[in-house]
Amino acid sequence: QNIEKEEENFIIHKIQPSDTLNSLSMKFNVSVSKIKAFNNLETNEIYFLKEIKIPGDGSIQNSLFSILHLHGKLIK
Repeated sequence: QNIEKEEENFIIHKIQPSDTLNSLSMKFNVSVSKIKAFNNLETNEIYFLKEIKIPGDGSIQNSLFSILHLHGKLIK
């Protein structure tokens, strides 16, 4: 299960076989380049990782999104 835990300025996401940087970028509304920089990634390959940090912006919207996603109540 890909349960996220929210830290002060990022979310720790457990990598799933179907995850890509593009899919995570769209899911969390964060650019691929920000995710790569935040995790010190040089390539777009993440299949070898167990977890990845998704940077947050600290906004209410970002926090609400994280809470809804955590509880499986994500709406588009």
